[in-house]
Amino acid sequence: MEDGNPPITDKNGLKRAAQFVSIARVRAKEYRTSKILVPIGNDFRYQNATKQFENYDKLIKIINENQHLFNVTVHYSTLSQYFESLSELSTSWPVKNSLGDYYPYAQVPDAWWSGFYSSRPTLKQRIREADSALQAAEQVSTALRFTVNNNGKDSRVQQLLYNNRQISGILTHHDAVSGTAAQDVVHDYKELAEKSIAQSAAIITTMFASDSSATISVDDLSQTNILKGGNVTIMVYNSLGHSRRSNVNIPATKCMSVRETPSMRVLTSQLVPTEGEDAFRYRLHWMGRINALGTTTYLITPDSSAGCSYSSELVYSDISPANPMDQSPILQNANLQLYFNNTGYLTDIIDRAAGESMKVTNEVLLYTGDRDGAYIFRPKSVRSIGAVKTVKIVNGSIVSQITLTFRSDFLVKQTFRLINAVDKYDMSSPYQAAAGAAAHVFLYTDTLPEGGELVSRFRSSTIGGNLHTNMNGLFDVERQRLQSPGTSGDDDISYIAQEFFPTTHAASLYSSSSPYSLSVIFNRAHAVASLEDGQVEAIVQRRTATNDFPPAGLGEALDDQDDVQDVTLLVASASGAAPGQVLRTTLTQILNNPLVVLPLADSSRVKYDSFLSNDLPDNLRLLTLKTSLEDKSKTILRLHHLYPPTATAPVSYTNDSCVSLADMFAFGKIRSATQYSLSLLYNQGSVDVSKKVCIAQGDILTLLVSIDYY
Repeated sequence: MEDGNPPITDKNGLKRAAQFVSIARVRAKEYRTSKILVPIGNDFRYQNATKQFENYDKLIKIINENQHLFNVTVHYSTLSQYFESLSELSTSWPVKNSLGDYYPYAQVPDAWWSGFYSSRPTLKQRIREADSALQAAEQVSTALRFTVNNNGKDSRVQQLLYNNRQISGILTHHDAVSGTAAQDVVHDYKELAEKSIAQSAAIITTMFASDSSATISVDDLSQTNILKGGNVTIMVYNSLGHSRRSNVNIPATKCMSVRETPSMRVLTSQLVPTEGEDAFRYRLHWMGRINALGTTTYLITPDSSAGCSYSSELVYSDISPANPMDQSPILQNANLQLYFNNTGYLTDIIDRAAGESMKVTNEVLLYTGDRDGAYIFRPKSVRSIGAVKTVKIVNGSIVSQITLTFRSDFLVKQTFRLINAVDKYDMSSPYQAAAGAAAHVFLYTDTLPEGGELVSRFRSSTIGGNLHTNMNGLFDVERQRLQSPGTSGDDDISYIAQEFFPTTHAASLYSSSSPYSLSVIFNRAHAVASLEDGQVEAIVQRRTATNDFPPAGLGEALDDQDDVQDVTLLVASASGAAPGQVLRTTLTQILNNPLVVLPLADSSRVKYDSFLSNDLPDNLRLLTLKTSLEDKSKTILRLHHLYPPTATAPVSYTNDSCVSLADMFAFGKIRSATQYSLSLLYNQGSVDVSKKVCIAQGDILTLLVSIDYY
């Protein structure tokens, strides 16, 4: 009803109504009942919303007043109202198969929309980081908004939070986080993400400042006194509802002393070289224990190197089968051993707790094509990017790592890192040592050649099972290979595009009948596939030479020339299906809720070690803690049971998760609570806060609570 179409008038009203009814009757042939759903709207469809709805109103009125002509009734409806009306009918409904969704999707034969799952990876990652930072800022501002030292700050903080919520809404638009916007628009999206991250950091440091008149600003960590040689106070915030022992690291130029405050205990730290070319050639690593929804502060003193050690480094250059290394490197910690051959490739992973060895190898490949774009993945061929050229081995007290540089016509490096300073992984306390039960894998690439799409692939002859992908961080979906050929000719591999599925957090190979599992856990969305048994791969970066073909999409090539560092956790477990599920779930929470590391002014103070009275149960996730926009005296609280009914986890994890609401927080007492639907649209009744509330498997409990602050 835009785009030059004439408005509905008394003269053309019946004709336009007949057109609408004709379309509706065609659609009705695909429905099981006489009630059909007609979605309205499209991209940019409501730039003149008043005009649109005036036309809708006229159309509905004409149809409903002319039943003798149309025998159709039309009215506005939400999705909830539509499905409620269907539930009133005595109609049986089919259940969709176990694949869980409608992927893969093809516009026409051999035009599979599996490219956008990985398009614009740096934008996808920054959007997730912006949302994570906003989550932390919401928590801190809610917990500290009525403390004495924050009087006068709340209105300014609430305005910044409102701005960041608006940015989050923009960045999660279906042409933003999907990577399907034009290049100029992508630049704007990136600027918004950076702005949101900076504003969230400013909110957190401001809320912790002891001066109530403190301005809302934040030091860039890379521009603090670290370069100038002065002392720096670092605050680390943990947005999880579970205490965790994690690797903390900051940019550095030399070994520096790390002291935990206020005890001033000197911690063991390690200076680890980076591959960058900027002023910071190193990162300073140490292990920190940070309470649930809590903070730990550290004093960094550049004039002292107490407790700090330099990493040992060994570099092998110009490696080839004819010129191999004089050793087969091993990385190991309390949980894992990673074996590499003398030409630099991963060969085996040993699960030390289970005492089992698994064959696992790594490959980096390049798909090439000339008829795909931001939406469509249509590869014509695939090739290796080249053999390993250089191996750099770094060992130390905190981390050990191996970096492989490949013989490629563009820069590709892959680093495998183990966290050394951790205890053996214990499923009964998963957040304390989980970081040491996975290999941290970093894949770096600079600008790809036109038409190139970079893939990271892991293969195992030990581990079987179907591919499982993660749906919105809520549950795993089992995928099945379609294994049907394409239509483009024998030498064309474009048909494999139908084997790629989207995942938000992880791609895993496992089955309930096998103790072995292989998982790759991501900090952004990816296109993933298992083209053969025992194999899982993910598209890391895409740079297409053309617009999507057939003509669709952006009207321009996906000319993404960003450098990309893909951060993943590689988990090979031989401990059984149930422990494997717990480890995957825990690591997903850790990777996607990164520690917030910020400098604090010397006058700053931290009042609470934790905003929670106790850690949440290990199967429960704090999904939301933020002040309500509609009623700022109320707080929105959402709790999510991490293990859905399909989970293979032990009974202790799949049982209902129960918590005491009244005394949940250290900063105040919950006086009253009302349960709502997830969207907060439907009031579902009051909750007795004097009793424990229990959340069933996979459920999300949404509450609007009143808190009496201490």
